[in-house]
Amino acid sequence: MIMAFLRKGKVTLLLIVGTTFAFLITMFLVWGAGGSINPFSIKKAIALRVNNDEISQQAFERAVETISRQYSRANLSQADLERRAADQIVNEVLLRQQIQALNINVSKNEVDQRILDLGYDYYQTLSQRGHAKEYRNSIAQSLEQQRLKQLIENLAVVTDEEVRAAYRERNEKLKIKYIRFRNSEFQGAVQVSDDEARAFFEEHRERYRLGDKIAIEYLKIDP
Repeated sequence: MIMAFLRKGKVTLLLIVGTTFAFLITMFLVWGAGGSINPFSIKKAIALRVNNDEISQQAFERAVETISRQYSRANLSQADLERRAADQIVNEVLLRQQIQALNINVSKNEVDQRILDLGYDYYQTLSQRGHAKEYRNSIAQSLEQQRLKQLIENLAVVTDEEVRAAYRERNEKLKIKYIRFRNSEFQGAVQVSDDEARAFFEEHRERYRLGDKIAIEYLKIDP
């Protein structure tokens, strides 16, 4: 069960990476169309709390609006839109928390190279609309998530037997009760007859069997 949990956790993290990256791309497609969305802006009204991170009601509503535009042809109910928005926000926050815990960082040069790979013209368009900083942050986040994914994929494979052995070592315990005494305290308290000793010897003869021995006598002559 432990091994299954570890494997399930690994798969879940990989799915979260893919989902979150798609969500970031969707947000910037909306920006490129003229919108302005920042789903993690800080407001007093709190809609979600993920560990120690709080998501404002305004940020949540903007995320719902993004999902609504993304699935405009799916005719989803308001409850479905809110559920999808909440799932994506929670996944994003959990990823960010894990990245921070592992101290995963990317350099400015890595971000610049990624922008060039994706198309500098698109970056210029976003810059003219005032979204250059947000776009660079999203690129940095996606690179950090890719690095986290690689870290997970490179984890050493633990066999079921190794997991069981580790569990036994940490959890299996024995309770032993014993009494310590000296033989001298009981000497003479029990009398054993010759017949009883002989009968015990016959019953446990093999216990007292000695291995074959060879006795050699020789005289060394040194002329």
